[in-house]
Amino acid sequence: MDFNLDIVLPASWNVNDLEIDEDFIQWGEEIYPCDPPVYHWRDKLRLEKNTLPLMVERRLNHVMACSDYHVFTCKGSSLSELEWAVNHNNDVTTHPIVGFIDTVLTHWNGWCLILSLDDEKIDRVEHVNNASIHSFILLDGLKWTKPHGVIIYNS
Repeated sequence: MDFNLDIVLPASWNVNDLEIDEDFIQWGEEIYPCDPPVYHWRDKLRLEKNTLPLMVERRLNHVMACSDYHVFTCKGSSLSELEWAVNHNNDVTTHPIVGFIDTVLTHWNGWCLILSLDDEKIDRVEHVNNASIHSFILLDGLKWTKPHGVIIYNS
């Protein structure tokens, strides 16, 4: 399946406090930011700054002022690797996406995760306060037996 994962964080947060660092390109002696900006978490998870699709923004406007948030799209192979692990009943506890959720997001409030299929369809919107179910809801959406898009938000 073609999944997409967006991590939506309040613009007021300093991403460096979350161990998210911006990547730069060096050209000779000069250093430039990537365009669009690219970030990484502990060199395990690659994130690209993005915008929310209008359809998703409309679904979220009743729970958050989307203009006050930054959107980071998960890039690279980490999401497809997690999907594969989930569907082959492999241990996912050390996977970078699960690690980011379980070690970073569970200690903060005001974030949102958006798992969507290639058609940007969202089937569920879940408000969560219990740290132990964040990852479970995401992993459930990745199952091939019933793949679905989900918005998970914590306020």
